[in-house]
Amino acid sequence: MDRRITIQQRVSSGKAANGEDTTTWTNVVADLPAEFVPDRGQERFSAHQKQDLISAMFRIRYYAGLLPEMRVVCDGVNYDLTAVIPMFGRKTGLELMVTQGLTDG
Repeated sequence: MDRRITIQQRVSSGKAANGEDTTTWTNVVADLPAEFVPDRGQERFSAHQKQDLISAMFRIRYYAGLLPEMRVVCDGVNYDLTAVIPMFGRKTGLELMVTQGLTDG
């Protein structure tokens, strides 16, 4: 576990002048030790433009309350949290499945 990550959650911060809801990200837990396991990269085409999608996984010690609606920040890069998987089916660790590249995550 040679990386330090931050888990963030989206919170509503009111309405903009045009009436749209505005959101910000707030830290749920910061400076969490993690292991980064890159998975693969994919290229997708949208509106005739190439977009890169990176899938990866972070392994962490068990931490209750993490949800797929949250995001992981590591070394200044935002990763969308897509799944939270208990390691070995017990409360010893978690595998955080993440993607990076197609959303504002």
